[in-house]
Amino acid sequence: MKFDQELNVCGLVCPVPALKTKKQLMKMRPGTVLKVVTNYRPA
Repeated sequence: MKFDQELNVCGLVCPVPALKTKKQLMKMRPGTVLKVVTNYRPA
């Protein structure tokens, strides 16, 4: 899948990845795709 931006939240535990993702999405224009990379299994 093609994406416009990537957010690496590896090593972080909830709720930090969700908060950082929301913050990044608020900066982006509608229709753009954000790839979120995490290694936290419950996410």
